[in-house]
Amino acid sequence: MNYPNSIFKKVHIDIQKNEYVLGKIVAFLSDLTNIPALPGFRSAMSSKQIASGIQAILALQGNVISIENIEQILDGKSIPQGRKFQEEEVRKIVSIRERIFREIVIENKPPFITPEYIKKLHLLATLGEENSNVKNNSEELDEWLNKFCEFLEKGTSENRPESKTTDLVKAILVQVYFDWMQPFGPDSIKTSHLLGLVFMLKAGIPYSATYILPVFYNETKTEHVNRMELVTKQEDMSTFLEYALLGFSDGLESTIRASLAQQFLITWHYFVNAELSNGENAGTKVTDRRAGLMKAIPLTIDNGLSFEQILVLNPGIARAYAKRTKTARRDLAALLELGLLVKRKRKYYPNVISLMGEMAGNTTLLKIEFSGKKEVQYSHTVMPVVSSLELKSELLKLLGKLEPEE
Repeated sequence: MNYPNSIFKKVHIDIQKNEYVLGKIVAFLSDLTNIPALPGFRSAMSSKQIASGIQAILALQGNVISIENIEQILDGKSIPQGRKFQEEEVRKIVSIRERIFREIVIENKPPFITPEYIKKLHLLATLGEENSNVKNNSEELDEWLNKFCEFLEKGTSENRPESKTTDLVKAILVQVYFDWMQPFGPDSIKTSHLLGLVFMLKAGIPYSATYILPVFYNETKTEHVNRMELVTKQEDMSTFLEYALLGFSDGLESTIRASLAQQFLITWHYFVNAELSNGENAGTKVTDRRAGLMKAIPLTIDNGLSFEQILVLNPGIARAYAKRTKTARRDLAALLELGLLVKRKRKYYPNVISLMGEMAGNTTLLKIEFSGKKEVQYSHTVMPVVSSLELKSELLKLLGKLEPEE
């Protein structure tokens, strides 16, 4: 087999200019691993990231498959007969990546990166596990892989000591090198994703977060191509590294925002229960009904909810207040009196300000009414992730999974 662009080239890499974003990544990873999350939420988050990542990996390889089909496959279901090849590809990617995760993380057996190991990964990626012992011999390939492994062993730049971010940098570099020089021909991209996964797991990156970069590359295809062209023309990896690290940092931050939003929702529900348990109706059906009503009101509404909209928030609320509009108004008045709700221009909003205090972030000015008795202006500072009336799209979906169904 002829290996195009197989002569190894060592390009210039400037790590120093990326120290700031590397520092952010280390901090984000620490936050991500220390934020508690409900099992159902974490599972939903991971499943979504994994499905999006597999879709991106296949798209980068030239295969198009929908997120819905991937989620079906991950749930153990089959997709239409005409897409069996895609189903096999998805199952193979998941199987191999989980095997690598098991070896490195669960069994704590991180591999030494040798030419033989890289060839084994390539055979896994292209032929499947049952053929992983097939030898791939070529003097030209062996020479390139030896030089490449030597380069990785010596670090990613001169005069810079090894650090916990080094494996992350290597994860990016191996994918660029393999996609550029194609030591295994067109199938090199499959091997590059697996080798990148190895380095990410060695860097301590959570499994679901290892899919962030493929998604980022796929979402920014034009920029990805432009950066790769700069690498090949200038033989300088610095601009690509900057682009990839920023994308990875943004992906981690987005994941953290979702986790913090989930934490905020849990705290909000606890606060609602605590406030209602202190009233004269504590422990009664009235309190339970009001708690259900308060928790059913989304934290992510932009324009507030009218009285009529609240009555049909979900089937449970509709049943509770069917032909009982006076009861509904009394319950809303009680929630306003407790400060759990605020009312502005005949629209109701959850009073999330009460939990935010002076958290760092955006400043918003709201004019609100308490039970129609007085007007108060609040100039408050809130975290972007839980900013009043500003949580959007994806977070809304994620929070929705935790909201009571009825």
